[in-house]
Amino acid sequence: NLLHLHEAVDAQSITLYIENPENASRTFSIIRAMLKKLNHDAMNFGLKWDVEFESSHNSGIFLSYEKAEAQLLHPWFKAELTEDQAHNRPHESSNQNISLESFMANIVTS
Repeated sequence: NLLHLHEAVDAQSITLYIENPENASRTFSIIRAMLKKLNHDAMNFGLKWDVEFESSHNSGIFLSYEKAEAQLLHPWFKAELTEDQAHNRPHESSNQNISLESFMANIVTS
């Protein structure tokens, strides 16, 4: 369940690749939360970024965060459960914690 981050210094961009698509949505949520926390705590809201997703249908075509979310672009976004689906789903704890050391140990940079 590795993720890969590629930094392009000249382009000032970071590209995220995930080996297991089942973890894409959760992993992106964690990365996004980390950026927001860094922006709040260390950057005094001075950090600005754009998020783009490569279309799963057309390699090389990129969608804005808003368009990808609206299209529920797989595997990054998942449809919300209906009330019946949520009621019939086995209970999962929403308070899952992971240590920063464990999270960082699973990041491979190139």
